[in-house]
Amino acid sequence: MHGNTAPGSSTELRMVLVGKIGVGKSASGNTILGNNEFKSQASDSSVTKVCEKREGEVSGRRVVVVDSPAFGTDLSLDEVIEEKCIAVSDPGPHAILLVIEVGRFTSEDKRTGETILRRYGDGAWRYTMVLFTYGDKLGEKIDEFVQGASKELRELVEKCGGRYHAFNNKNINDRTQVTELLEKIDRMVEENEGSYYTTEMIRQVKKMRKKSEELICEEMDVKEQAIDKPSKSGKLCTLYPRHPPSYWERVPVLSFIQRHVNNTDSHKIK
Repeated sequence: MHGNTAPGSSTELRMVLVGKIGVGKSASGNTILGNNEFKSQASDSSVTKVCEKREGEVSGRRVVVVDSPAFGTDLSLDEVIEEKCIAVSDPGPHAILLVIEVGRFTSEDKRTGETILRRYGDGAWRYTMVLFTYGDKLGEKIDEFVQGASKELRELVEKCGGRYHAFNNKNINDRTQVTELLEKIDRMVEENEGSYYTTEMIRQVKKMRKKSEELICEEMDVKEQAIDKPSKSGKLCTLYPRHPPSYWERVPVLSFIQRHVNNTDSHKIK
């Protein structure tokens, strides 16, 4: 289900930037490439409206960076954007960089990060690294910052395999920070045996999400008036109006399916 390139067989490195509004995704893309390739400015709305792909030569190798629109609330639109961003980095990114601003991590930020990656599927964690921005605000080394960070932040970093890096986007000419990032990504690629994230993975996640909704609907004893939706069995599944699309993002899709789908062959996801 994942793409694979033998470690060291290609010098190309592909990455996708994801994160909330205002965390410095576009600025990070510019720092990586060493040029102002992406539009970047302080704003309370996403400057990047569509997936944007830029590439260049960094440390003697071809590097492809895809900047994604900031996480929003429109589930269906976000899903389309996410799949598009993976497709734009064809055949798929070696790294998903979850961009977080130093010193402003809250429980909401944790949920946002987990929601973004849940949409990519649990398998996405192995391709993900936390990229801290506003490194100029750090009064200590990044390792010390992470060790002394909140439980929520440490847990998120742990889900990303303990991988993280810090950028000072105000100093785009500091190429050492970029070289170190690429070295960390190279190690992650090696750990993943050269594999990369693909659009097929997102399609599988969508299939599993749909299956989870069907299974949940079959088990729910719904009595309130709501929106009628046919289930796979042909019965009507009623979803509470109080359950917006974001509700389904909080459902532990993969673990739920694992419990139920393996019960019978007829429920196996193909």
